Amino acid sequence: MASRTSVTTTATAGLGRRVRSARTAKGWTQADLAGDDFSVGFLSRIESGARQPSRETLLALAERLDVTVDYLVTGVEEDVALSRRHDLDRAELSLAGGDIDEALRTSADLLDRGALATWPDLERRARLVHALAQEAGGDVHAAIIELEDLYEVTADGESAATIGIALSRCYREVGDFTQAVEAGERAIEVLADLGLAGTPDHIRLVVTVAAAYFESGQTGTATRLSRRAIAVAEESGSAESQAAAYWNASIIERHSGNLDAAVRLASRAMLVLQSGAGTRNLGRLRMQLALFHVSSPEPDLAEARALLEQATAELAWSAASPVDHARLQVVRARLHLLEGAPDRARAELASISPDVCHQEVLLAAEVRVLQALAEAAEGTPGDAAYRDATTLLELVGTDRGAAQLWFELGEAMHAAGDLGRAATAFRQAATCLGASRVLAPTQDRPVFSLTAD
Repeated sequence: MASRTSVTTTATAGLGRRVRSARTAKGWTQADLAGDDFSVGFLSRIESGARQPSRETLLALAERLDVTVDYLVTGVEEDVALSRRHDLDRAELSLAGGDIDEALRTSADLLDRGALATWPDLERRARLVHALAQEAGGDVHAAIIELEDLYEVTADGESAATIGIALSRCYREVGDFTQAVEAGERAIEVLADLGLAGTPDHIRLVVTVAAAYFESGQTGTATRLSRRAIAVAEESGSAESQAAAYWNASIIERHSGNLDAAVRLASRAMLVLQSGAGTRNLGRLRMQLALFHVSSPEPDLAEARALLEQATAELAWSAASPVDHARLQVVRARLHLLEGAPDRARAELASISPDVCHQEVLLAAEVRVLQALAEAAEGTPGDAAYRDATTLLELVGTDRGAAQLWFELGEAMHAAGDLGRAATAFRQAATCLGASRVLAPTQDRPVFSLTAD
């Protein structure tokens, strides 16, 4: 792989020559170009290569010379840079649309052949796309390495927030909750140092750290952070921040056993989203609300059914990913089980794309656990679903999502009369949560993040 460096030495050395060439092409003297803003001596040092101008100076010179900053820095015309941006746009759209292989191919090709070496901002953007595609493809450790390296060369608040959120999420996915907290808090400090506390990026980071505490079992700390995030989001007036804070707080309240508070917060998030966010986010939130209803001790099946019907339409209208659609099918299968229709639940689960399950191990495990529950409800339990579910759950690790699925697998085996396997599954659930009671469905997993349709 070619070295992923910033602006090359050759391009930097040639900057002065390009400034002089563009100036003489206009028939100007150095005094003409300097005007009242620069001294002739300062401009002379830039043209001789003895002085590296700041970004602000480059912007001023480029505007006066009727050229682009990219041209002055790289010597490459703007249409090439535009073409590279279009390549990156395509990679990002592929990733958003669930075509992970295409996102990986495009970003890797741009990086491997050094096509972005003269545009540091585009290169960093490509590295982020590549890391996120690696995460989506299941290679989370590779994504962590890329993100950690990328974080070291990131200075602005927006990038620090984006990378910090991705890093925290990836560390949670591999069960390293201490690192998940540290990654998020490190980025929060960067934003605070830049005077960006209270901004939407800052609130998203606080929500991310709350999720990491939540996954590590520190529910009290997570609850307090989430409530602080809500207060800051409401003060900021940012709809995106408010929706994210409400949604995550609702999940944490649900896991704390406060179903009424969870539904109230999720409903507030939906009201905010309806005021301007995309249909994909509305569909995902309605799906979450439906999950709350089917997992309640007194499930409201009619309300869950209505929410799922709306979510189905909204996800169909939007650029929802295959994972979004698969999760919707899983919630629908849960509803069918509660309605006493295990055959419909099995049919729903069987229609989920195997490709999606290969990308999402926890989702694949949930599918197999629900299949075991459906088979037990029909009185025809089989070994295949149990074996597949245990294999996948052992790959997932020991987080709350895995604990919930072990618990449900135990319920399936108990219903089928296989008390030995039921006891094993219940022990695994207790191990995941330190023998604490499992209360919530596996899909209740922060962090919520708004995505563009």
